[in-house]
Amino acid sequence: MSLNPPTVLLDRTFIDALVSPDHPRHEHAVAAYRDLIDEFEANHRLLAATSPHLAEVPPDVRSALLAPVTSLRVAHQHRSAAERVRPPAGTDPDFAGVLVVLHRHRIRTVATFDPRFGDFDLDLLPAPPETTDGTDPEAQLSN
Repeated sequence: MSLNPPTVLLDRTFIDALVSPDHPRHEHAVAAYRDLIDEFEANHRLLAATSPHLAEVPPDVRSALLAPVTSLRVAHQHRSAAERVRPPAGTDPDFAGVLVVLHRHRIRTVATFDPRFGDFDLDLLPAPPETTDGTDPEAQLSN
């Protein structure tokens, strides 16, 4: 048991896949979330998401499925910092805001399906799904 376990930020793409049974990555998100919950229950990880991303989840789903996930409030200061980050990063305000939250809270691990996080020095979960037929699973999802 760690006194200060590391936090994993669940981003919008991961949450969308987790809560939407029809999402093409739903099963992958569910499996990864099970592992994260096991680590959370063993006090090896904390789980968090930004308040705007959690606000998009229906309250009954939020209170049941995402109960262990702490809401990180995106304040005016985060939005201001995101505006300074966004032009050089060439990215949308929401993504820039998440980058600011990660930096401010010293979070190094993100549960995501967004490939843009790969451009930063972060640990990304879940690992890409493996296929047995030699095809690229990401390409299959975009078809």
